[in-house]
Amino acid sequence: MSRLHPSEERAALEESVRRWCEDRATVAAEPRFVAERWREIAGFGWLAAVLEESAGGLGLSPSHASVIAEALAPAASLEPFAAQLALGGWVLARARGGVARDALLETWLAGESLVALADGDPAAPPWTSRPAFRGRRVGGDLLLDGEAPLALDGMLASHCLLVVADEREAKALYVLPAAALERVAREALDGRAHASIRCAGLAAPDDARLEFEAGTDAVLAEAAWLHALCSAAESVGLLRAMLRASVVYL
Repeated sequence: MSRLHPSEERAALEESVRRWCEDRATVAAEPRFVAERWREIAGFGWLAAVLEESAGGLGLSPSHASVIAEALAPAASLEPFAAQLALGGWVLARARGGVARDALLETWLAGESLVALADGDPAAPPWTSRPAFRGRRVGGDLLLDGEAPLALDGMLASHCLLVVADEREAKALYVLPAAALERVAREALDGRAHASIRCAGLAAPDDARLEFEAGTDAVLAEAAWLHALCSAAESVGLLRAMLRASVVYL
């Protein structure tokens, strides 16, 4: 957690997030996802903080992501920092460069697009879960079939990262426009707009496949670890705020 390794850099980062939350993110005023607020978060460089510099990031350690997540939590706003950073931007940044990947990563870093990871079982460890989708070759086309029961922030996403068992039974990741997929809203208790995602016979272009130096399984495991770290930091931030409010009330 952030407080185990204090530094002036982390303290300054935490203070900047705290001030922004006080100025902008109040549940009473905006109990919904606000695109303008998301672009502000991106503009501060918080989305880029822990991504590699070669991918347009700042190259900071994952602990900096936990600082941001913990400081954002007391605002209880619906901007999905943890899921977007870990399951979206981190995965894109770890992929090899390509037309589809580069264009999406650029707009994601600018806060102009969101990404949803669609896997078979979001509760299972990424190295044991089965892909939600299967690919089959028909002529020169790869057709995708399947359903992901829960894609975090799936209704907000402009693109989805589909975990696919390809024609060689290897796990692969394809990035496709969300508009090409069938999405069914799965609203969470906190108001976030998740979705189940389906497709039947959807043609996936070859250049939509993401390739990773470390391998698909390894990158998905990294993303799950980062998501767990940021989610834990959010919990600490919420509990800290609840404790403070309880003391004030008493």
